[in-house]
Amino acid sequence: MQKSWYVLSECKQSDEYTDEYNDKMKFYEKICAHKKPYFFGYNYSSLMKEYRETTNRATTNARQKFRMELEEMLRAYENNEYLTEEQRIFVERFLHSLNLDGSKSTCNMICWEIESIFDGKPGFACTKADLYSLVRSTEKYSPPLLDKIVKLCKKSEQKRAIKCAIGFILNKETFEYDEEYSNVDYDMADILSEVCSNEEQLCDLLLDYCYKYNGNKEILWNVCGETIVNRLAQSKLLYYPAPDLNGDFEVQGKKYVMKEYVFGGDDNEV
Repeated sequence: MQKSWYVLSECKQSDEYTDEYNDKMKFYEKICAHKKPYFFGYNYSSLMKEYRETTNRATTNARQKFRMELEEMLRAYENNEYLTEEQRIFVERFLHSLNLDGSKSTCNMICWEIESIFDGKPGFACTKADLYSLVRSTEKYSPPLLDKIVKLCKKSEQKRAIKCAIGFILNKETFEYDEEYSNVDYDMADILSEVCSNEEQLCDLLLDYCYKYNGNKEILWNVCGETIVNRLAQSKLLYYPAPDLNGDFEVQGKKYVMKEYVFGGDDNEV
């Protein structure tokens, strides 16, 4: 696929080019899909963060400059209602600055519908049931040790990404992977154990890598899965959702509340 279809800077026009070429670039500029659709923001948190920061800045500017809400101006622009020239330019610049495309595609509209349902409602968060808080011990380790673990894990993730890219480009059905990439899935447990031979400490290190550095949790489970299960088994508490008419959160029209079950207690100890 040619870059001018998805990279806006490739749709360059110049007096040095023919009129026919410039006309074609103008057309490509109009249809260039250089932005990911809005719903991609739920796949890539960095994109959604940038989108919301841009929107928040524009909201503040709209209130200060025009004494209007940004949503009000966007509705007026979309419905071709009256806006001053300055307001219209403001809206167009805002839309152009967004890193995600807000076209009314099916997936985008599904996202907006779900957002409207939960708008203004408190989000459900059960920190007690968070894996990190459940299985992370209170033991400490030296920061240089974590640095070594982080570097090894990131290197592993990079090699996995290269392998996926090579497979996509070469087409696995037709070509064989290069030997350098075919052995990317080496035994991380052996490599990491050379840096930290203590299984319990290694589990804490990988938990910190995954939850503090947003690392790939596949490495955590492949290397320390058994340790995690053992720690969970030692826990005396279990949290589970129970139906409740006055529950804290709702799923498929029914309300639920999180309840606590104590292992080893009385049969009715909840």
